[in-house]
Amino acid sequence: MEENVRSAKSYCLVQKTSPARVNNVISIVKKLQSPRYYTIKEIQAEKDFIARVAQTSFWENISLGRIEAVRRRLREIVKYIEVEQQPIYYTNFTDELTGEKAAPHIEPVVVSTSYREKVESYLREHKDQLAVHKLHTNLKLTALELKELERILWQELGTEEEYRKFYHDLPVQKLVRKILGVDTQTVESQFSKFLQSNRLSTKQMNFLRTIIDYIVKNGYIDNLQESLGKAPFNEFGDVIDLFGDSRDSEEDIMDIMAKVREINDNAIDIA
Repeated sequence: MEENVRSAKSYCLVQKTSPARVNNVISIVKKLQSPRYYTIKEIQAEKDFIARVAQTSFWENISLGRIEAVRRRLREIVKYIEVEQQPIYYTNFTDELTGEKAAPHIEPVVVSTSYREKVESYLREHKDQLAVHKLHTNLKLTALELKELERILWQELGTEEEYRKFYHDLPVQKLVRKILGVDTQTVESQFSKFLQSNRLSTKQMNFLRTIIDYIVKNGYIDNLQESLGKAPFNEFGDVIDLFGDSRDSEEDIMDIMAKVREINDNAIDIA
């Protein structure tokens, strides 16, 4: 068992980004993205880092110093990977020498990066790009900024055809939101009226926190009315019952829904 564990962690010794070693690292790191590890807080804290490392584009032209930094950081979380039991096979073959032959020439393997990987890697590593930054901080794009974002996704990183293949009719603005979410402080500032006062009950506040956390992670709430009847929002019961005990409460939920719609609209509307 200990030998198997050491084998599972042996990628930490990688010193060169050869295709075989890169693929080995990625295959191991992707195991950390399995739902079975969602409850481990150390892995959840590194989920964005894990997502970057699990993409082949991350390893292109990477320096030895950065490899070492990655090795040290991953070393703390790969220990949670459950080692799979491997079957033992017994063989009894007899070698037979039939003559000398030259070893076949093997072409080097080229690690290809899919369009999806390139797009998601670019967005995560370029949050300071103007259009990406504005979408991440709930600001509307101008027509020129939208055009530049489309140019990057449809010409620099690939083609519009590739985009449609992976993301169909999803607008590029919503794609950015979907991948990056929205900045936490930005979302909280939209609901500061409620967060900085005692106007909501504990259950109502937990409902609001769920909305905030969802937007931070997912970028927007699609089909708002329908979504409120599904997880994770429906664990608080019917929204009307939750906020229907007074006229003030009814105004509060209307205000909260208006803020959510504003955040949704800012991802699409042109400034």
